[in-house]
Amino acid sequence: MLEKDCITIGRIGGQYAKPRSIEYEIINNEKKDNYRGDIVNDFDPKGYRESNPDNLLKAYYNSMTTM
Repeated sequence: MLEKDCITIGRIGGQYAKPRSIEYEIINNEKKDNYRGDIVNDFDPKGYRESNPDNLLKAYYNSMTTM
């Protein structure tokens, strides 16, 4: 039997990333970054919604453990 290389293919679904056509939204008369999904920033409208690269690593780990 021949040994074959294995390639892991990832899919970023709506549960992790959400593309947006505008960068900001107005919440309580304040301009906030749009929520772009858990892989990018937090949903909490009270927070700044700053992008967090660690979220990408968490999403990768969760995807790999699911596979």
